[in-house]
Parts: sequence; C-alpha cells; structure tokens
Amino acid sequence: YICIYHTSLYCHHLLTSAHRHPLLSLSHPICSCLPISATATTTTTTILTAYLHLCIMIITGAPLIAIVALLGLAVDLNSNPKVVKELDGMEDAAVHAFIQKKMEYLNTSRPTAVNLANALAEAQKAMDDALAVTSAEGATNREKLCKAILTYAEFMLDRDVKDNKAIGQFGADAILAKTGAAERKVNIVTICNTGSLATAGYGTALGVVRSLQGMDKLESITALETRPYNQGSRLTAFEIMEEKMPGGRLICDSAAGALMQVGAGGSVG
Repeated sequence: YICIYHTSLYCHHLLTSAHRHPLLSLSHPICSCLPISATATTTTTTILTAYLHLCIMIITGAPLIAIVALLGLAVDLNSNPKVVKELDGMEDAAVHAFIQKKMEYLNTSRPTAVNLANALAEAQKAMDDALAVTSAEGATNREKLCKAILTYAEFMLDRDVKDNKAIGQFGADAILAKTGAAERKVNIVTICNTGSLATAGYGTALGVVRSLQGMDKLESITALETRPYNQGSRLTAFEIMEEKMPGGRLICDSAAGALMQVGAGGSVG
C-alpha cells in the first residue's frame, strides 16, 4: 500500500531556505506560499511523512487533511517495515493502544481542522466495531484493526467525492432558485480554496461552481486572494484556469465589496 495524492509544485523555491523542514525530502520542492506553476505527485509511505505534509501545509483543506491522515495511518500500519516489525512482536492486547497513540499523534498535526478529529473518532469506532465481530477465519486483533483502518480510509475517499457532487448539485439549484436566475447566468465570488485541491475531488463550494458551469449557468467566477496564506490566489485561481471557467478573475480580499457594489459578485461561497 502506498498513499499517493496530488499536490502543488511551486516555482523559484530554494529547498535550502529557512522555510524548509529539516525532515522534508529533497524530492519535494514545495513552498505553500508561492504561485503554482505545475502539479506533482507526492507519495507517502509512513505516518511521519503524512504528518509533515499536514503540519507544514503541503496538504490544505479540511476534507483532504482528514483523508490524507487516515490513508497515511493505513499505509504506515500495513506497509512500513519498521511498524510491521513492531506489530509482529506485539501482543494482541497492545495493538489497539499502539494504533491509538498514532492517531493521537496525527491529530496534533492540524488540531483546528475539524474534519481530522471527526475522521479519527469515526476510525476509532470502526476499530471497536471490528473487534466486536468474531471472525470465521480466526483473524487476530492486529489483522482486524489494520484492515478496519484501511477499509475506513478507502471509504472516506469514495464518500467525499459523492458528498461533494451532491453539495455541488444542491448548491447550484439553491443559487438559481434564490436568485431567480433560471433564465440567466450567475456571477460567483469565492474565498479560500474549496475545490479538488482541498478534497478527494470535485470540491465543496467550488464544486457548486463546477455544477453551475456544467449547467451552463456560470457567467463569471472571482477568487479572493485569501490572505495571509493566499489559498485563493495560489490554489483556487489555478483550478479556475485548469477548468477553463468563464469570466475567471482574481482580486484582493478588500476589493470584494466594490465588486459586489457594481453587481459583478452575485453570490458568495
């Protein structure tokens, strides 16, 4: 098992800079404060690399933070040679506490991301449920718990995309109904990044914009830069360009009021 996810590759970043974490591999030339120039694929094979990617904000977006954390845990338990060796010499009764400690460690990576804490609580329940089931194959606690974490992580991936597409459709319908725009197109203003780069795919608020685009009801989409971390100017602007959304523009946060005053920012999300 290898946890693979897409992240952003940023230009003109020196890995020897003061911002580089000492444990960050040289194969990750990433700085989360500079404009995107391309995309890259990052591979996580241990809980430590997952933790670092969350802690130094290579991974952003509450839904994706939770998913990467659980996938990182699943990979660590099933494929990390050091962890596998530790588990081999462990009594069944100690396995649960061992995994619980790793979950507590992951939760400290981004404690303000509510999805992370919720996902870890749900994973804990999945482990408890797995232990409560008597296996016909006589599976050990270790086998039950490691499988429960992996199964739940894969479930999160699938559920997130389905949820996002549902949010997109319901949100688009609600905007059209609220604005009376059934016969015309709408202008949208969005802040932060709520798209595919913040989720398992499609996006939440930006998923609504994608749905409007798919319905040919999108006149324009304006991204706010979102200071101080600039998720709007780095990530949302990139997604707007990649998706070829009509009327795409980027403005500074303080210009949002003026934009709406002239009627170019009909809905905000």
